[in-house]
Amino acid sequence: MTGAAFTFRSTWPVPVDASRLWELIGVLLESDDPMVWWPSVRTLAYSGDRLTVEADSRLGYRLEFSLTDLRVDRPHGLSFRGEGELDGAGRVAVTGAPTATLVIDWTATPRPGWMQGRWLRPWLRLGHRLVMRQGRRHFTAWVVRATA
Repeated sequence: MTGAAFTFRSTWPVPVDASRLWELIGVLLESDDPMVWWPSVRTLAYSGDRLTVEADSRLGYRLEFSLTDLRVDRPHGLSFRGEGELDGAGRVAVTGAPTATLVIDWTATPRPGWMQGRWLRPWLRLGHRLVMRQGRRHFTAWVVRATA
């Protein structure tokens, strides 16, 4: 049984201009762990165009998936495909001046059988919201430290 896709949008204001944000994104993408700033997301493997992570939902479940076909389209954003326990596609747009905003659009279909019940959808949406809220908070703090 395959569940229906979820469509998510997250907006993260970032306290730097878009040019500086791109410099910082470059630093992350050139490192061994581009997710070092996010406590709920652990990098399992990274090769430049494929990032495999384990994400802790903060609600008692974890998902492992890969972001593949990572493409940087500076100055507009990044795009990727998801495969594994979350299949789909996403885009991270960089917008705004004088301060930047990351707009993260992600359409994903959960693959584990236990996630297929329609009654679970609100709970799974909450799990995503909690992880993304933590991500926004920790990414902003990382940016502030990196620019200090």
